[in-house]
Amino acid sequence: MKKMAVTNREEMFRSMPVSKAMWTLCLPNILSMLTGVLYNLVDMYFIGKIGDPNQVAAVSLCGPLFMALMGFGNVFGIGGGAYLARSMGEGAHERVKKISSFCFWTALGIGVISGVLILSFIDPLMKVFGTSKNTVKFAHDYTLVIGISAPIMVLNYVLSNLVRSEGGAKETMIGQMMGTVINIILDPIMIFVFNMGVVGAAIATVIGNLCANIYFALYVIFKSKTQSIAPKLYNASWKNMALPILVVGVPASLSNIMTSFANLILNNKLVAYGDVVIAGLGVSMKVYSICMMVLIAIAFGIQPLMAYNYGARNQARFKEALRYTAIVQIIFGTGAGLLIEIFAGPLVRFFMDNPDVVRYGRYILRVNCASAPFLGVLYLLTNLFQSMGKGLPSLIVSLSRQGLVYIPVLLVMSLMGLYGALWAQPAADLISFIMAIVIYLMVTKKDKNWNQTSLEA
Repeated sequence: MKKMAVTNREEMFRSMPVSKAMWTLCLPNILSMLTGVLYNLVDMYFIGKIGDPNQVAAVSLCGPLFMALMGFGNVFGIGGGAYLARSMGEGAHERVKKISSFCFWTALGIGVISGVLILSFIDPLMKVFGTSKNTVKFAHDYTLVIGISAPIMVLNYVLSNLVRSEGGAKETMIGQMMGTVINIILDPIMIFVFNMGVVGAAIATVIGNLCANIYFALYVIFKSKTQSIAPKLYNASWKNMALPILVVGVPASLSNIMTSFANLILNNKLVAYGDVVIAGLGVSMKVYSICMMVLIAIAFGIQPLMAYNYGARNQARFKEALRYTAIVQIIFGTGAGLLIEIFAGPLVRFFMDNPDVVRYGRYILRVNCASAPFLGVLYLLTNLFQSMGKGLPSLIVSLSRQGLVYIPVLLVMSLMGLYGALWAQPAADLISFIMAIVIYLMVTKKDKNWNQTSLEA
């Protein structure tokens, strides 16, 4: 029975028509990612209904902290997931069990350390976040909850990615939806019934993540045919375990860390224009995340298929998956971007009906949509390098959009004032996209795997 379950899943990677395999993997993944977006949208909606722009701004200012914790989780979620999928393609199923155990327990330890550091430096963090006298108390209380729950947040990114990487897109969707539904139920209770404001929103999110983690852990323990989190399988071998995970996971993590750092710089640049600008930025980014997360979901969803066929040296199937998914990304990005451009005002107003917040949020939303048509391909190429285990190209592309390219562009364009700072992101997206295409052409030209016989032969 165990062998049949594993074989059926591998057959999807190996021989199912690429278009069908892509949607089989990506549709549940899209729903899973959208439920993750709902976490943030629900929080923003209910916090917005308080009618206080300062609380909305405080949540936006704390965004870099979430990105940092995501980065720590992605070291083992994305790095471990890519190594896991490649190992499945190579038929190394015992190694897969050791990978999942290593990722789970190492990430748990890092989550605990992260929480201790956040709680120890919470006051200095308020200055780094760029809080004002109007937002500092809200941001402080929000950060306190996140610090206490850091291990839960880190593990959520790890477990969901590991389950997704073995082809469990449906199970990932169920876990994320469970957490989201719980969050939706608890948000109004915590915020309005218990009058806890942003702290209530943070607590609701943490409880939702905890429930999702329990579901994922139970799935791995009792249902997964390939993975395990048994401590006895923990193997910290540098060459055979840590290095293959870190070579992909660290670039993915650094991307989140650089995003966090870039957001800190942007927040500190925009805070001079008032808390309503920060609130507008926060609302607009939550709305735009709907489009962005679908693009990311498709890129993540196709990753196990590409990683498996790269491990199996099936060049034709690998390239077919890349071409088909790139076309889907371009079509969706263009269509979604146009819709958001048209309905930018009502979308922002839905979350907060403050004239100044709506004015700035609408403009920021439309600016961000300028790069939507090609952003999906950038995400796809980033995941492609991770699937191939190409550490340096993955590092360069991952860091470009929110680091190597964006930060210098932001620093230069912010000299032109508020609108220059806001247009820095689309400009950086375009430059990063061109870089990714050039790097892809260079990497595939030199890759020796394409000159070897397919393992499927």
